Amino acid sequence: FQSESMVRRQFIQDQWLSGGSNFIVWETAAANKSNHASVSTPATEYTSDEDDDFADDVSEITCEELAPPVLLQENQKSELELWDSLCDNRIQRLGPRNALTAEAFVNRGMAQLEANRLEEAADSLLSAVCFLEEVHHSEHIHMGLVFFLLGKVYMQQEQYPMAESALAKALSIRKKHLGKVHPDTVECWEQLGMSYLQRAAQMSLADPETERFLQKQALEILTQVLKLKRAIFGSLHPSVAKTARVVARLCALRNEMERAQRLYKQVMAVLYMVDKDESGKINPDYPDPSETQAKQMRRQNLNEIEAEMVRFGLKE
Repeated sequence: FQSESMVRRQFIQDQWLSGGSNFIVWETAAANKSNHASVSTPATEYTSDEDDDFADDVSEITCEELAPPVLLQENQKSELELWDSLCDNRIQRLGPRNALTAEAFVNRGMAQLEANRLEEAADSLLSAVCFLEEVHHSEHIHMGLVFFLLGKVYMQQEQYPMAESALAKALSIRKKHLGKVHPDTVECWEQLGMSYLQRAAQMSLADPETERFLQKQALEILTQVLKLKRAIFGSLHPSVAKTARVVARLCALRNEMERAQRLYKQVMAVLYMVDKDESGKINPDYPDPSETQAKQMRRQNLNEIEAEMVRFGLKE
């Protein structure tokens, strides 16, 4: 089984995640593969126009054996050991072609990602892809989560083309099942844009032309994300401000100063409002350490944004 699993994981990785030098190259190759849907490129999908707005038999398995372990937030090693034990148990008792087995591997991959054990996380998640394909199909909604997590793993490993391929697959699945205006879909979109942005920074010295292209792709994607977040959360949500700040920085880098300044001002207004509201909840006689820390982080963010504006010549 181990040999078959390793071959299958390599097949999945080669088939879905080894996209060439950019997302468009990968999409062209993926579109030519039979039995697999292609994914739209950012150039056609994303616009910067401001006006657009488990059926297996488990009767002999006890509930105790199937129950997921209690997550130990303060002891990652113990948590990972528990997930390892559960994965081994489900492989032995249920086999790989089972949704509960796949679920255990997904959760172990999440725990490994949280613990920054990236190689192990990638292995667990690719195993989950194999298992889920045996139970469901390649476009099942659960696949969206697994490919999204794989994208995050590859981003942390700075394997950006592979990250973009995984995130594009997750985005395609989530759009199909959830629609565009859904937090999980938008989360994929945003992560994809951030991957382009981080890859652009990596290319800044080696290939300035590619850097500009990737920045343009990131700007188009994150502009779409910003509009969708405003539709879902409202203009005054901190998550909207976070994305608006990234878009503002990109605009400044591309010399779109008027738009950058407008966005920076919107971000500052939201953060000042949030800081005022949250600071009013703090009891000066019995301050909560977590609330005090959150306040310090908000002030730090405001100072960083002001420094960015000064650096770009948007504020004296």
